[in-house]
Amino acid sequence: MKKNDLVSDVRQFTRFYTNIIGLLNGHLLNSPYTLPEARVLYEIAQQPKTTAKALIETLTIDKGYLSRILKTFEKKGVIQKAKDRNDARAATLALTKKGQNDFKALNEASEKQVRELLNNIPAPQRKKLVANMNNIRSIITTYSAI
Repeated sequence: MKKNDLVSDVRQFTRFYTNIIGLLNGHLLNSPYTLPEARVLYEIAQQPKTTAKALIETLTIDKGYLSRILKTFEKKGVIQKAKDRNDARAATLALTKKGQNDFKALNEASEKQVRELLNNIPAPQRKKLVANMNNIRSIITTYSAI
């Protein structure tokens, strides 16, 4: 198989999967959040009292882009900032009650979407699908700089 065929196959799969889960819709799962915003929201929910620097490292997101997302979150009352006790130049980030509620709704909608996708697949095939997904992640993690 030619190298270009492999590239084409990977690109075709990623286009297929992003279409299946609706990533190209303006907002994720009929929420007010775009995919990057939802990922930032997720990371703050998983790492209470995180910092912008930690988010940049975790998400490999542009500093300016993250800054704009965080400013929008602050204006909408989704996050609150507090001075970092260890570094006066940094601020820790945490979800407000509104942010927690938004995250919970988004997380539940995401789980429902995946559950519905999996429910249409026979049980033996579901196990095979998930095993293959784990295999893909393992191979990419092993051989890439991601």
